Amino acid sequence: MAMDKENPWYDLLRDASLYTPDTDYYWTQLQQRMKVSDKTSYAVKSKNYFRILRYAAVACLLVAVSWMGFKMLHQPAPSLQLQYACVNGKSMVTLPDSSKVWMNSDTQLNYTTASPRDERSLTLQGEAYFDVSHDVERAFVVQTDGMQIMVHGTKFNVEALPNTEYTSVSLLEGSVSLTTGTETRMLKPGETAVYDRRSRKLSVRNDDVQFAASWAKEKLTIDQRVLGDIVPLLQKWYRMQIELDPAIADISYTFTLRNESPEEIVRLMSRVHPQVGYRFDESNRLVLYEKK
Repeated sequence: MAMDKENPWYDLLRDASLYTPDTDYYWTQLQQRMKVSDKTSYAVKSKNYFRILRYAAVACLLVAVSWMGFKMLHQPAPSLQLQYACVNGKSMVTLPDSSKVWMNSDTQLNYTTASPRDERSLTLQGEAYFDVSHDVERAFVVQTDGMQIMVHGTKFNVEALPNTEYTSVSLLEGSVSLTTGTETRMLKPGETAVYDRRSRKLSVRNDDVQFAASWAKEKLTIDQRVLGDIVPLLQKWYRMQIELDPAIADISYTFTLRNESPEEIVRLMSRVHPQVGYRFDESNRLVLYEKK
């Protein structure tokens, strides 16, 4: 039987074939298990018979080890399947390969690998930021609706919301390849790829990729930025729609976001600049307007 010499069972079976058993020890162990004593009426007086039984017991042990090795070598390795979900807010999980994934609200992630030597396969619905553990021998593959992302070790953000027509991939470090039903493209750091699920077209552009992944940070610092720039950050941070009145778009703020709710932030913004009004409509969309 041909065996992979890198398989740990190869070493075990090779050592077993060279093994010279301590027959006295194994016979003593067998006696204890069978509760046999020299005084029993069923004792066999022939020393040759005892010797045969001793070797037979050791032979059974070696056959058992060999059979276990055979089963391990020929049975398919059990697959590992894990499911993660973030219903509200943000959460971070560490995958079995030590990769870290930050998940935004309403995000589902399934992780599958057939064995420690096979590729790491994930399916994503929602938005997630990946910090992938480097492994040149095991590809890291993220499958979204209509597009596959393959990496070996990198940092990137994927937005694949089920209620939109687009999937975007923003690359911060490393390199990834994107494969759709019609083409394959390489992505470089500082680029964002946008896949149109309806037209099945893929476009790549230079982008503010740090902004794309800003929602995954523990805090978001706003330093003397105007509302026109702040609103996209707030939409990303809270994943909500915000309508901005152009009349107040040039008002500037400095603050740091951590775990504050949208209501807390806009209330403070209105106190700092009283001309800024706000309301939440029926669909929970935030409207920022100029007070008259």
